[in-house]
Amino acid sequence: FGSRQRPPSTAAAAPVGFEVPIIIASECDLGVCLDLPVGKALRVCQVHHRGCIPDHNEKSPPDRQVKPGDFIVGISRNGSETVNESVEKDGEKDLLTELRKGGGLLLVIRRPVEVAFAKIDKKGGSLGLDLTLHPKGTCAKVRSVLEEGAVPEYNKTVQEEEQRVHVNDCIVAVNGVRGPPKEMAQALSSSPIVDFVVARPAKL
Repeated sequence: FGSRQRPPSTAAAAPVGFEVPIIIASECDLGVCLDLPVGKALRVCQVHHRGCIPDHNEKSPPDRQVKPGDFIVGISRNGSETVNESVEKDGEKDLLTELRKGGGLLLVIRRPVEVAFAKIDKKGGSLGLDLTLHPKGTCAKVRSVLEEGAVPEYNKTVQEEEQRVHVNDCIVAVNGVRGPPKEMAQALSSSPIVDFVVARPAKL
């Protein structure tokens, strides 16, 4: 078994990261659906027709438009230091809290990078992943990698960090099918040997 990294879906010359200035007010919400708003990044699963981000998209070239699958990895307000969810939620600010406050924000966007994992053999055991699902989302998010199972055993055989399965990875396809998260989770559970694809924010 093994893994293979896929480049961002945008053209090679297009930026993998950019910033989006918005003003969230009562008459203008964000205009996107967030897929499982937990972890170190917020994944966009749908862009609506109205809202702050759709308004931004209308005024921006394609390589600067927010698209389904993109990640919000940071937020700054009034020139302040960028907030990201690498901090623990013990009273510290996080991305979702900043979005809910509204006002003038600068969103840090990253395009997705997909990594394919092929022929992960469970050998009669478990996959070794704890997943969390959003009923209206488009991914199954890795909440934790367990100590035992096919994936943790696979991770031990790989030296490159980027070729391992990590917490907060978003599983977007299983056995070649992109479908509702519940169906993907069921396929991961029932198949003795699985292929799956994860999406994560691209690195600059």
